[in-house]
Amino acid sequence: RHSIAMLGDGRVLVTGGLGADGAILASAEIYDPITGIWSATEPMTTARFGHTATPLGTGKVLVAGGTAERGPQGYGTLASAELYDPAAPTRMWAAAAPLTDARSGHQAVTLPDQRVLLIGGALATGGQEVALGYCELYDPAAGAWTPTASLGVPRSGHQATVLADGRVLVTGGDPTGPTGSVVRAASLDTAELYVPAAGAWTPAR
Repeated sequence: RHSIAMLGDGRVLVTGGLGADGAILASAEIYDPITGIWSATEPMTTARFGHTATPLGTGKVLVAGGTAERGPQGYGTLASAELYDPAAPTRMWAAAAPLTDARSGHQAVTLPDQRVLLIGGALATGGQEVALGYCELYDPAAGAWTPTASLGVPRSGHQATVLADGRVLVTGGDPTGPTGSVVRAASLDTAELYVPAAGAWTPAR
């Protein structure tokens, strides 16, 4: 449940996740495909899994959301975000503005205008995860998050792809968990399209 991101120089940044002993990790490391060597970086400021790691046009990497340990209460969903700067000689990780809504198991894609779209995910409530339809946008220039249209169907564990025309295709997802007294046992078989110019979602047919 870690996340990976390609750096501008072709190296790969691996962040967080769960260790072999089940511990939540703050560690990060880089793989160099030329030398075939792994090297450790400074750890993230927050241990997390189920987060996203998205390369920005600035060369930095945005790590957002995920799940962290909350002591005797068990796991908790994060609204925090941080930035990795591969060009920084020290203090490579720095806090970014927090998300407008905590989430884990979401998807993140970079739009043609370089904004990052965070899509769905899940929120831990009362020991159970509830899927989210809520989406938001990160503007690297402003360093700020803003809400955008919500998915037609709440999703966690889904996939998201930016199409050649700039639209975003979202497919599937895990069971959505309890809604009242009903539990959806099957994964989602639906898909949706996000149109950045309109800031809206439509069913994919």
